[in-house]
Amino acid sequence: MRPATFFKFNRLYLLTGLFSSFVLPLVHFSYDVVIPASLSVEIVEETINPPTLTGGFFDNWGMWHILMVVYLSGVFILSFRYIVGCIQLARLIRSGKMVKNEKYIIVDNEKVASPFTVFRYILLNTMKLLPKEQELILKHEITHVTQKHWFDLVFSQGALILQWFNPLVWFYISSMKENHEFLADQAVIKAGYSPFLYQAVLINQRFQGPVFSFANSFNYSNHLKRLTMMKKMKSSPWKRLSVLIIIPVLGFFFWVSATPNYIVTGNDDSPAPVSDSLVVVGYGSMGNVISVAENIAKDIAGKRVSKVENNGKISLRTSALQDGKQPLYILDGKEVSSIENIAPADIDNISVWKDSSAIRVYGEKGKNGVVIIESKGKKDKSGNLVHTYMGRVMKKDTKNGIPMVSVQIKGSDTGTLTDDDGNYTIKAPENSTLIFSNKGYKTEETKALRKMTHIFLEEE
Repeated sequence: MRPATFFKFNRLYLLTGLFSSFVLPLVHFSYDVVIPASLSVEIVEETINPPTLTGGFFDNWGMWHILMVVYLSGVFILSFRYIVGCIQLARLIRSGKMVKNEKYIIVDNEKVASPFTVFRYILLNTMKLLPKEQELILKHEITHVTQKHWFDLVFSQGALILQWFNPLVWFYISSMKENHEFLADQAVIKAGYSPFLYQAVLINQRFQGPVFSFANSFNYSNHLKRLTMMKKMKSSPWKRLSVLIIIPVLGFFFWVSATPNYIVTGNDDSPAPVSDSLVVVGYGSMGNVISVAENIAKDIAGKRVSKVENNGKISLRTSALQDGKQPLYILDGKEVSSIENIAPADIDNISVWKDSSAIRVYGEKGKNGVVIIESKGKKDKSGNLVHTYMGRVMKKDTKNGIPMVSVQIKGSDTGTLTDDDGNYTIKAPENSTLIFSNKGYKTEETKALRKMTHIFLEEE
């Protein structure tokens, strides 16, 4: 694009590219990946211990902290540099002789070594210029003012301060200033001035003036290149199509940055699959679960299920939230109002249930999700670990809850009955077998499982 003569198009192209460097990283794309319920990812319990801080100061600080200090130092140095430049520029303007015009202000100051423009101010030293040179240079600098090239430079300097580590930003600013000079040169030639006379003025000017951060200098760009561009034939309009090469580049960027959006499909009337519950075993103090994810399987796909902060607290990774509503808390089969007073060391696992699976078992109370907490088992008199087992007994054909079903530990006199919705909670030794029986239904036996268990009884 640089050898081409459509300078206005180049200006728009450069500004758009610089603006995109801030916008594109904020744009996130995703694509749907449908997974049948039978292929749902099994969620494995994970125990996380807080990091132990050892070593010297920089070891504990971390590489990211060091890089952040380096980055902020660069931002500070460049900001300070341009603030000092602006102060020097203000002094130079105040100490000169001003001639005001409706669109610009000419500042004649003998301290100016080479003519340049900043905002509405055109600074030059008339003592060093012949009348014809002054006329041509003023036409050049007035073009910078009328085309508002200062806007490009202010924006690009802001980008440079924030992205000083990016070599492309430095290249962009150099190309932008060079293109401004091409635009101003083009305006002078189009005004009817002799190209040869104007080229002679360029040759006579030496690069010896200050280049301010927000300024366009008459002598900024390479003289030989500007002379070449003045003599160059007008580029073909079709050459602008070369910018279309950026389309596949952007497509590749979106492709590599897109994240998969996993969707688990299945029958809502069937028991909830394993992927619809989240089990986390962790270390640290336990606070309230703020909200419950609508699609746990989707949320954890390709991500860590949990993380531990430096303060030892566990956080669940959830994204689709139920409007921040309070979920129902169940501790060892009993409803509790809060889990703040539960010691983390006493917690065995936490299950998060959502939507239909929570409502099916807990009714209207479970509409905002259910957080099921199981404490660590205690030993009975025989030394066996005792756990709390929960579930629901339903009719096989209608899947309605069956009340008053006898739930008994095999080989023991201990048992319980299901409630009106068919829910049961029972404490039993590890590896126990539970017997489910009720008049009019076939008796079922099943091994006690550490997760919510649905039992379907068939009528006799």
